[in-house]
Amino acid sequence: MKYAWAFILAAVLVIGAGGYYLLSQLNQSKAAPNSLTEIEKLTPEEKSRLEIDRSVSGLGGELIQAEPTDQGWIVVAEFGESDVNLETTLETAQNVFSELARIGIALDEAVTIFRTDSLRDLYGHQLKDVVIARIGLNGRTFERVNWHGFEFMNFARIADEFWLHDELEKQWADLENKLRSESGNPNQRQLNGGQGGAQGGGGSGSTSSGGGPA
Repeated sequence: MKYAWAFILAAVLVIGAGGYYLLSQLNQSKAAPNSLTEIEKLTPEEKSRLEIDRSVSGLGGELIQAEPTDQGWIVVAEFGESDVNLETTLETAQNVFSELARIGIALDEAVTIFRTDSLRDLYGHQLKDVVIARIGLNGRTFERVNWHGFEFMNFARIADEFWLHDELEKQWADLENKLRSESGNPNQRQLNGGQGGAQGGGGSGSTSSGGGPA
């Protein structure tokens, strides 16, 4: 008798599990069209904001601001927990701008901000949420750039806003030499020989204070 009850219980569990699976699959099949329908209901402005958000989040960033103006969108993207690495920072900024160009959004201004928790003060205490780079372009500058042929070291020359933390500035000469060596021709890349003429202050931050723009 007890074996019969065990068999019945097992059968009930199998049937219940099968029913749950079929129900979940049915719900999933219904959810996909509904999500597409919801997107179709969005206004053009909402669709553009969604595209911008997807482009930024797809690169690991967070969309801080996406505001339409008469001249185009103001976009501010932020990257937290960034590595204190100049090449990675400049390359990520270039990828953001390239993505915004790819989706065809008219821009009034686009800014990328990089923060980190990796720095320490003179006493060895960890510094939280320190800005290590801020790179911004207005709409006119953005439109002039061919993002398929742009060299990210030239941000220092063309960016309307360009600021690096001292810890990144220290890496400039080494990265410049590395890229020249990889190109095999010192004249092939148009590289800026230093940050002194860069807009945005040329790196006024410090490791001890975690300086830089908020």
